[in-house]
Amino acid sequence: MRRRDFIKVIVGSAATWPFAARGQHTAKIYRVAIFSTTARKGVWHLHQALIESLRPLGYVEGQNVIFENRFAEGKMERLASIAAELASLKPDVVVVGPNTSILAMMKASRTIPIVTTYSAEPVANGLVASLARPGGNITGLTSDVTDETYGLRLQYLKEISPKMSRVAVLWNPDALNKKALQATKDAAERLDVTVTSYEVRNISDFGPAFSSISKETDDGMIVFSDGLTYARRQDFIDFALSRIRRRRRFDILRSESHCDLSARRDLCR
Repeated sequence: MRRRDFIKVIVGSAATWPFAARGQHTAKIYRVAIFSTTARKGVWHLHQALIESLRPLGYVEGQNVIFENRFAEGKMERLASIAAELASLKPDVVVVGPNTSILAMMKASRTIPIVTTYSAEPVANGLVASLARPGGNITGLTSDVTDETYGLRLQYLKEISPKMSRVAVLWNPDALNKKALQATKDAAERLDVTVTSYEVRNISDFGPAFSSISKETDDGMIVFSDGLTYARRQDFIDFALSRIRRRRRFDILRSESHCDLSARRDLCR
């Protein structure tokens, strides 16, 4: 079977090619790299969902497919080296997400097929040419939200706490463009809320950001989801809880857009 057909299985297009090809064992052993920004314990069930969903299609680990699992543990400085290592293995396909790890993989190889488990605004962030015709070596899943979506997140937070007047927004500019922040600020003007932006590119940025938020006495916090913030989501929860204990009230909204278990399984259908 050609590598292109194997990739179709991964991205969920197996139904479009002959059923006779399913479950067909060939002499070729495929190598699939699965690259996650977060820690193993946080996403291993998602890796397993993909691995297990390939079995009914005839691809069994140790028989005709090898999986190379890599985890950056939320350390952004490791992305480039992991991507380079995976590229050196010459896998048939790399399953990766979100944007930061996708970009690292794109820099490591322009020829190895990349299947995204999740990508935020791939067109605006330069990952693909368009959703209809992505071009290059990338395909997969996305959450291509509109400007209105970002504004609605702030509106929801305001509805939870009507007296809210100051909101901190934490985001990774290496993963998202400024459209998300600007849309949130536009909504803030309508809702009479002051928005303060905090850029977090690495784990080391969290401490200063949390310290500043405490000093500015913000009433709530919105966290734009990407590989880093997802990997360190417990940090945001712990910080919010510490604020609640001191002030009795502090609201947090984390934009959860990452590929869930069912979506990971759907990559194989």
